[in-house]
Parts: sequence; C-alpha cells; structure tokens
Amino acid sequence: MASEKSKILIIGGTGYIGKFIVAASARSGHPTSALVRSTAAPADQPAKAKLLSDFQAAGVTLIQGDLYDHESLVKTIKQVDVVISTVGSCS
Repeated sequence: MASEKSKILIIGGTGYIGKFIVAASARSGHPTSALVRSTAAPADQPAKAKLLSDFQAAGVTLIQGDLYDHESLVKTIKQVDVVISTVGSCS
C-alpha cells in the first residue's frame, strides 16, 4: 500500500531559502502550499512574478495571507499536515 504524501505549507516561501523548500516539496510529490502576501507580484518585481508563476506551474497552491491575521493563519494551518516557516523577518 502506497503511503499518502503529507500536505505541506511553507510560510516565507518566496524568500531565499523558502523558494528552494517549496520547489523540493512540490518535486517530491507533496501537496504543497505557500502562504504569500499577494498572489500577484507588483510590475516592478519581475523576478517575484516569475517565481510565483513557476510555483503555480509546479502545482503549488498560493494562499494569500498575513502572518498577523491570527484567525486566517490558524484556519490555513489546520488544513495541512506540516508547516515549515522560513520567515526571516516580518516587514
């Protein structure tokens, strides 16, 4: 019997380390989500726009959220098996 892959949420997934963890999780076949401030990057951030596009192409679910919105953060966390935080600082 094949084991079911863990549902993984990465917080800070667009950061330097986080982007590699998001990619590795998706590549390993885990249902992967990334909590992001916005699902659309500003026009002056083409690298971030490409990163978000690459995540979506790899099957990553982008969840728009805010670390300071306790209620929505808890709701999101309850939907996954594993939470990985790569947040360097909150800005």
